Amino acid sequence: MRRNLTARAIAGSNTIEGYAASVSDVEDITVGETPIEASDTVAVEIEGYRQATTHIQRLAEAGDDFAYSKGLLNALHFMMQGHHLVKRPGWWRTGPVYVTSAEDPT
Repeated sequence: MRRNLTARAIAGSNTIEGYAASVSDVEDITVGETPIEASDTVAVEIEGYRQATTHIQRLAEAGDDFAYSKGLLNALHFMMQGHHLVKRPGWWRTGPVYVTSAEDPT
């Protein structure tokens, strides 16, 4: 049941980012199996997200030894985006970031 709930959460979160996969495929990816329908691109994105969320879950058990830091945020970003080296995963952005809509991309 835990595996299925985790897969549902990962599938939902990654779908928001444009990487859709079935819960069954996400379950397969999270245990290192080849998904039935999800592309390699989607599988890599899901595995990165799984790695980061698992790390966060482990840190939750650290108690007083845990502290938020810029290094933690950069590490989580690298876990999720390390396969996109040209996007500088794990580094702070050097320019502005804008949120737009499909109707008004300016």
